[in-house]
Amino acid sequence: MQDIIKSVDEILKQDVIERHSFFQLQHFVLDMEPTTQGKLHACLRELKTRRISLETMQLEAQDIQDKQLLLLHEMEDLKAESGSCYEGADLERWEKEHNVAIRSVQRKLIANERNYREMQRKLKFMGDECLFFVTAFNQLLEEEELKPWDDVEVQKEYWDAKITDLLKTKLIFGLPLDQDLVKSALCLHDDAQAKKITQNLIQQQLKFNDTHGLPMPDLIKEEGGCSNQTYIATSTR
Repeated sequence: MQDIIKSVDEILKQDVIERHSFFQLQHFVLDMEPTTQGKLHACLRELKTRRISLETMQLEAQDIQDKQLLLLHEMEDLKAESGSCYEGADLERWEKEHNVAIRSVQRKLIANERNYREMQRKLKFMGDECLFFVTAFNQLLEEEELKPWDDVEVQKEYWDAKITDLLKTKLIFGLPLDQDLVKSALCLHDDAQAKKITQNLIQQQLKFNDTHGLPMPDLIKEEGGCSNQTYIATSTR
């Protein structure tokens, strides 16, 4: 076992990164957002989550330090104890138990020191991720100022871009457009690209059905959320 541990320790001299890679944060977190405002608000969400985690880890680190102090005091007390009130077999037993108690505290001290080092590493990695999002946020601010997430224009731009990306992906791979996606696109404002693409697809499908004598899909009215927007609901085939 000692040989295995020695081999592991030799390998672990290499730096072990225990966080998301910056590539991952850039391409699979920020770049998943279709607009600059989406990216800015993603930075805010990610920073808030990590700020809470940082505070929690800092408190845990303080707990570990306090535990270390208590263990050191316990060790001092143990070393100050004397078995002078024992003799013979009782003294021998006391010495054995006393040594066991000292070794137990020593192990706890070693484990606690390791936990503290690991917590410091976690704090560093979390700090690295925070710095990434702080830097990204400031760079994005050079493109656009931060606007409220509920700003109508922000939401219109965001959902138009997001739904357009979904539509294009499905069209590129020849996937069917599900009803919810079509409904969502048609609920957008009239000048939205996603809405225009969907309306054009509907017209193409209706024309194709008419040309080839295929049954027409049902057209229904959606009350409420889409302002009586007409959309294709189901096929009668």
